[in-house]
Amino acid sequence: MKKLNISNLTKSVFWATFSISTVLTILLIITNFSVTGFIVMQISTIYLFVGGILNLLTAGVEFYKAISNKENYRIHRNSALLILLNFPIGLTYFYLVIFIEDKC
Repeated sequence: MKKLNISNLTKSVFWATFSISTVLTILLIITNFSVTGFIVMQISTIYLFVGGILNLLTAGVEFYKAISNKENYRIHRNSALLILLNFPIGLTYFYLVIFIEDKC
């Protein structure tokens, strides 16, 4: 099996958004029915939009690099597809935020 080559920008953005989402999800579950949970919920909602925009910008940059740089086409194409995998994770997280918000 071959190693998946991706750019450093994508690695950084992917792991940053994934780890922040994981921490916020754990905090949201721990602070379910409290005032702190409401604050975490507001931060989570804002983070979802900021993280989504950041992922879209990164994917756009990687797709542009893939089109303009034929030598490293595969690396940038793989990077863009990997960063787009964060969107289903974000949608699941958004569903959790709304589901827990309805319970409060």
